[in-house]
Amino acid sequence: MKLLSLQIKGFKCYKDSGIIPFHNLTIFIGENDAGKSTVLDALELLIENKNRVENDLNRDSDFMELTGVFEVNHPIEEIESFVLDNKINIKKTFTRETLAVTRIEILKKCFSNDVLNNYTNLKADDLKNLVSELKLTGSYSTKDERVTAIKNYIEDNKKDLE
Repeated sequence: MKLLSLQIKGFKCYKDSGIIPFHNLTIFIGENDAGKSTVLDALELLIENKNRVENDLNRDSDFMELTGVFEVNHPIEEIESFVLDNKINIKKTFTRETLAVTRIEILKKCFSNDVLNNYTNLKADDLKNLVSELKLTGSYSTKDERVTAIKNYIEDNKKDLE
């Protein structure tokens, strides 16, 4: 995975950093206490299973939110459903009340037809019905063939289904 961007809200000196782009080579230049190391601290907090410390929260914020966008060219099966356009979005939120992570979100777009969001978990008969509902032509005699046909349909019609 390759980091594409990071956004920091309510962390140390950052109330809202805006989107910080990352490239093959990213260099941070600035005076002392400008927030260069804070960007690296935020990235570490985002990707590691680590809790914040008392003074991490910006004094003007009640929460802290770190959002990273990563490029994923060859996703492993465990995260494949969260990859959209070869990207995965991860957001961690902390509140003032707790030093622990309040919420971790892996953002993904979903289809309005919830059956399409979970088609890989459907039983054989439900897959047959979905193939028929989508008006997919062809002879799909096995579950794997139906799943592949639906996956191809989603890829071909992704923009229309969102």
